[in-house]
Amino acid sequence: MQDSSLKSKTEVDILKEAALNNNIFPNTLYKILQSAKIDHYSENGSSAKRRQRIKEEIIQYSKEKKILSDDSALKLQVQAVDFIELKLNNYKTYYGKQTLNFKMPVQSEENIILVGGMNGAGKTTILKALRVLLYGKRNMTDLEYKEQFANTINNRFFSEGGRESSAELTLSVDSDYTHTIKLVWQYDNAKRMISETRTLIKRRNGSVRPISNNIITNNNLDTFNRLIDGWLPLESSPYFIFDGEEISTLVASRNSTKFKDAINRMIGLMFYDNLKSDIDFIVKDYERSLAKMADSAKVNHINKMVGALKTELKEAEEKLERVDMYLSGRNTKLSDLRKQRNDILMKNRDTRDVIVKEISQLEERLKNEKNNLNTLYKKNIIPTILKDKINLLSKRLNEEQLAQEKVIRSTAALKPYEEFMNQLLAKPLSPALTEQQLVQIQELGKTIWMEDHNISKIEEVEVLHDITNDTKKMLSNLASNAKADQIKNVIRNISKYENDLKNLNRRVSLAPSAVDASEIEREIEVLNRDVGDKEKTRRVRRNKVNQIKEELTKLMHELRRLGENIESDSELQKKYDFSKRVQNAVNHYTEQVLNWKVALISFEFKEMLSALFRKQNEFGNAYFDEKSMCIRIKNEAGTEIPIEERSAGEKQIISSAFIWAMTKASDLDLPVVIDTPLGRLDSHHRNNLITHFYRKLSKQVVILSTDTEITKEYMELMEQNTAKQLMLDYNEQEKYTVIREGYFEFTKGVS
Repeated sequence: MQDSSLKSKTEVDILKEAALNNNIFPNTLYKILQSAKIDHYSENGSSAKRRQRIKEEIIQYSKEKKILSDDSALKLQVQAVDFIELKLNNYKTYYGKQTLNFKMPVQSEENIILVGGMNGAGKTTILKALRVLLYGKRNMTDLEYKEQFANTINNRFFSEGGRESSAELTLSVDSDYTHTIKLVWQYDNAKRMISETRTLIKRRNGSVRPISNNIITNNNLDTFNRLIDGWLPLESSPYFIFDGEEISTLVASRNSTKFKDAINRMIGLMFYDNLKSDIDFIVKDYERSLAKMADSAKVNHINKMVGALKTELKEAEEKLERVDMYLSGRNTKLSDLRKQRNDILMKNRDTRDVIVKEISQLEERLKNEKNNLNTLYKKNIIPTILKDKINLLSKRLNEEQLAQEKVIRSTAALKPYEEFMNQLLAKPLSPALTEQQLVQIQELGKTIWMEDHNISKIEEVEVLHDITNDTKKMLSNLASNAKADQIKNVIRNISKYENDLKNLNRRVSLAPSAVDASEIEREIEVLNRDVGDKEKTRRVRRNKVNQIKEELTKLMHELRRLGENIESDSELQKKYDFSKRVQNAVNHYTEQVLNWKVALISFEFKEMLSALFRKQNEFGNAYFDEKSMCIRIKNEAGTEIPIEERSAGEKQIISSAFIWAMTKASDLDLPVVIDTPLGRLDSHHRNNLITHFYRKLSKQVVILSTDTEITKEYMELMEQNTAKQLMLDYNEQEKYTVIREGYFEFTKGVS
């Protein structure tokens, strides 16, 4: 696209061309684009909601007959964001509550807020605070984040006992609401950060009470990040929050994926892709509805099939019912025959043959029990009879043995006492003690000795037996051979069997002969075969009924599917035709506007590069390559100039020119915050940057500058273009910064 056509053609021209070429009123296409753009950047812009709203608008606008009389009303809006204020509370060098007011004065044509500060006063702190408030740890490792924000509390405040610092940014995305992002850090006594709390507060303009106040956790962090990216995309952040001395790295990374993603986001490629995808979905949805309408013949055919199947189902169910009735009768008769057979078999249990057989079996069991009793009697009768006596004897032997063991232990324990008393009483006493006194002394001493040595008094047990251990073992084995219970059981069985035999012998003479049930058995067998055959017939007929029902169910589902959301042919066709025209118009518009934006980037890049550079005519051609999504510069001979090999100052100028080009082609109207933008530049490049770049870059440009950047000419230019001047006043003695209005006072009269 030629430079002349870029100057004459606008995005509105492209919109009108796309609309009129597809028989759509330009204001209709404009409204659809604007509504879609609002939804794309809104908090609640899910794909389903976006598509539904676009579809509703297509239905509404398909009936619209008016056209805007004033083409100027077709001004395509962009996503606009304003910074309102940044509050720092005991954060880094800022002691107490310090506020940086970004709000532009009403009806001010100046767009620059100038913030001055000596090195170390906290300019970079402001830049980093904005980044961490908006993006948190994104694009940073955990270690980088920890190192960068581990010590956010002001040193003086900490020494006074404070353990909390905070930062909060208030911004405006539209004219009705403000959003405040707040970060609070808590510290322990070792100055280690122990918690970090992020909050998002939404207020209606002019209201103190918030509409919502949400703490951001891992559960809703993705939602928060998507919201921020809708306002201030992370990929675009290098274009509006940057260090002026470091933006030279921007062009150095021009081949990176991040660089290209940022360009895509800045020129609205993601919005256009979503818009086309949404309208494609709507068109296909109408096509599906039309396909349903076109299937009316198919519906009639299915209805006929349903009628035929219902008739067939009725006949199949009648046949199934007849076989069920037949089987019911056969099963009833079969049940009666089985009952008759069972009654006969029950009676045959008391016939003569059965009783004789039982007598024979019982006599055999009686014989076995008598043999068993004889064996038990011979082997176990003595121990069985003497069992109680043997147990008493064993118990007495154990008691005698225990008593003897206690006597032995007691005698051994008293032996030292006996020896002591024998020696004591052997000594001559005067006057001599009587024999009774000597016995008393010996017994009293024995009692005291036993108490002192915990020796129990032994109850005397008379030892009546003197037997060996083998004899004791023999007695134990003999007791274990007692079979009293077993012998009793055998005797009871013998008595029972003998009694049963007497009864059976009395019955056998009176018992009838057995009844023959073979005829009933043959009849049952015939009925079983008949029922089996009919069961097979019933399964076949049941399967037929189920098959017909399954086919009917499928056909009814198909009828319901074809009958859903049926509209009149003409109305549906009208909506489809209009949505198809909108689709073609959007495709035409997005293709043309993207080509126009790429050309615009190249044009603005080249123009700004020429305005900023001191060395005129050094670059033969500077442009944006759409295929590689990369900026390129060639000399007059057509050879590409390696940007990476230019000086730091030149790369800064090239990056600034590209930022300028991107903002002019962008769908985003963002505030710009720049730290130390002029430090590496000579006076010529400084003047060009201020005059041509910052004055027109954005409606809100915040410049953080040091005293080393200031000259008399710089001050004059700044006074002409600044809406507000603030100073980061650093107290060397107290080691903290406060924010005040004004600028470097010592610069008055600098040359």
